[in-house]
Amino acid sequence: MHAEVCKHPRVRRFSNWVAVACLLGSSACSIDDVPLEGKLCSASAPCPDDLACVSGVCRAPDSMCTPKFQVENFGVSWQTPNTIRWAWQPISGADTFVQYKLVIGRTPEELELAAGRALEGLSDDQGGAIWTQDDNPELGQYELRLSGDVDEVTATITDGLEPGVEYRAQLLSYDTGGCVARSAVAVGRTQAAPVLEYTLFDERPVSPGRPRPDGAASIESNGDQAFSGSDYLLWSGWPNDGSTSSAGYENIGIYDLKTDPAAAYPSLDGSSAFVELAVAVDGSPVATWGEARVILGPEAGSCAGIEASTIKPLALRTGPYQLLQLPLRAFLLGGEPLDQDTLRTRAICEVSVGRTWVRGETVRVDAIRIKW
Repeated sequence: MHAEVCKHPRVRRFSNWVAVACLLGSSACSIDDVPLEGKLCSASAPCPDDLACVSGVCRAPDSMCTPKFQVENFGVSWQTPNTIRWAWQPISGADTFVQYKLVIGRTPEELELAAGRALEGLSDDQGGAIWTQDDNPELGQYELRLSGDVDEVTATITDGLEPGVEYRAQLLSYDTGGCVARSAVAVGRTQAAPVLEYTLFDERPVSPGRPRPDGAASIESNGDQAFSGSDYLLWSGWPNDGSTSSAGYENIGIYDLKTDPAAAYPSLDGSSAFVELAVAVDGSPVATWGEARVILGPEAGSCAGIEASTIKPLALRTGPYQLLQLPLRAFLLGGEPLDQDTLRTRAICEVSVGRTWVRGETVRVDAIRIKW
């Protein structure tokens, strides 16, 4: 009689009766390898050692998987006390793209833990260590919508951070083959908390500003709808009167401010100053091409001849208020960053955000300040 040969499966766990049968030499103990790639997994139901849990499914780990979609030059674009803008450049096409996830932590250990959880398909609430398209819609898109061109998604903003803290981040790029490419780790440090500020709009404009767009936006009073206090700027969207077919571009904010820098903010530090404004968009959760504008007059107290400085593209989040912090040094005027001399000698005439708005969308803007 020949001894039976037991072929053990690759799984870690198998039932007791199979083990007993093998020990007794049962002729029924021959068991084929059980393929686990593609099976569901989680932190409580991990994959075997030769597979990784990716988006809740057992996949071959990076060393066994050749990513079809990758990025390069992942790093910090700019930072403020509570936000960091991370940027990258795709080197693969849209046909292999599925989604991005961005993980963040204060230490290498925190970052690796967040990456592991993200690869298992876990997520966090807004402002956590794992950022997905549920937090910033652009992370689920290869390109921004409604731009009139092909504008690849190349940046995202993590907000709700603490001032003066070093953060590490990594971008995870998911492709159609089920692989995940992990970018190089980037390190950024948020600015120290500001010590001074100048209010452009809060409860009421402190200077003779008006809601933009003129005649269509208004100042409303409702503590439940405001970011802080009671007053906020409201643009109710395109009227359903046929004047706009389905969508159109518009800037929403405050204009005709005519500030006098020497009187209003003489100690402004251009290296640390930023515009802060709270924006709430009631609309579809997609990332469209947008911009932020700071319009300058020719001199202090005058908006007779204006020039627009911009940050673009800028994707706005939909839903509750998003507190934007935009460094003044990141605004480009004639292709050059705003400098200290310009900010201290020329009036700020407008602060606004703009994009193509679909009919039915509404926008609230509140708490517009310069801080440094």
